[in-house]
Amino acid sequence: MNHESRPGQPAPVVKHGVDGSLRPELVKLITRDATLEAIHFRAVQQTFLEASILYWQRRAADFAAVGTPRCDAIADACGRHARLLAGEFGEVEPWPGFADDLAAILDDVGVG
Repeated sequence: MNHESRPGQPAPVVKHGVDGSLRPELVKLITRDATLEAIHFRAVQQTFLEASILYWQRRAADFAAVGTPRCDAIADACGRHARLLAGEFGEVEPWPGFADDLAAILDDVGVG
């Protein structure tokens, strides 16, 4: 499917739908080196951000400041997440053998 416009004609409309018509365009966009690098950078940045206790404490405070029952519930969940990251509940393992799985993955990518 060609989405380029011809001189003197309007650009064709790209359909967004379950038929997947936008998929090839997204693949082209994502596989560009600069785009892929930006996506990787942002993913790593977000991972480190969400691993921070202060991030979850700030989110809890922000939601608590709103004062609605729904936001209070979200603030409570964010606060509990911060406490979990702080080790207040002891050492938490996502699944049995997690440490071994992580070590194997790090070895596969050459980090371990």
